[in-house]
Amino acid sequence: MEVMQQIFSVASLFWVAYLFTQGMPTQLLEPTNFPKVLYMGIAGNLLPYLLYLWGIQRVQAQRAVIIATIEPVIAAVLAWVWFGQTLTAMQIIGGGLILVAITSLQLTKSKAQN
Repeated sequence: MEVMQQIFSVASLFWVAYLFTQGMPTQLLEPTNFPKVLYMGIAGNLLPYLLYLWGIQRVQAQRAVIIATIEPVIAAVLAWVWFGQTLTAMQIIGGGLILVAITSLQLTKSKAQN
């Protein structure tokens, strides 16, 4: 947990430095937006990191990294379902190739361990 605190602290310093050059983000500081910003900080950053670290304790790190590569595919599918985003044929093919690669690597690792 201490490592995560250090990671978020360093990332926060970089963001503050970047935002300093861009001007003050006044919309983020409005009281009506505070719950949304808090939600994004917890659900969009803290929770995924905690789940990832929790998962690595239960499976091998190599497997966790392979499975983590599915994130863009899931993000694209959720954007399509929830937000009506359109996917090009190339994006669908790329997502399919990622799924094939993940499955292949997982099966190869399973056979090698037996």
